[in-house]
Amino acid sequence: MELHDPANRLGKPVPFAAHASDFTLDGAKHESRNCQLCSGDGWAPVYNPRFRGDPVETEIDARTGQRQVLMRLNAYCVCPMGRKIAVLHQQSSKDVFLRTPDYHDVVAGRYPNWQTENPALRDAEPIDQARLPEAFQRLLENTRPRIYHEPEEPTDHDRINRMFNDSEAI
Repeated sequence: MELHDPANRLGKPVPFAAHASDFTLDGAKHESRNCQLCSGDGWAPVYNPRFRGDPVETEIDARTGQRQVLMRLNAYCVCPMGRKIAVLHQQSSKDVFLRTPDYHDVVAGRYPNWQTENPALRDAEPIDQARLPEAFQRLLENTRPRIYHEPEEPTDHDRINRMFNDSEAI
């Protein structure tokens, strides 16, 4: 099988693979257990810049029609476990190695269609109500929860409760 490798990833060493060469798979997993990117499993998520929450989306192209586009996938992490998996895939599963991006390369900008930050989280910022159209502002005012203010004078209910509360004097 002829593999398409324009960046010659199979011919180059995996970045920082020297850190993982001393470990077995179990040892690399143990060393990576506190990794903030992958929690020790060796796979860190990367996102398409147009990611909105679905891992696969359907796009319509004028030339090709409908096609499915991957919006989120797992890349080889930069921890010892991710490095170990990348080295093993480079040696034994070359097709998987070429299809899977390296988190190190995504951060370095070698994959322009992938990024490390989740773009869907940026869309979850609070809405500036002053910039909304007037009709939406009226709707917000009508649906806003009303705040109940306690009466200034104590009610009969409060007086009865105080009679049975030993900490407060009547």
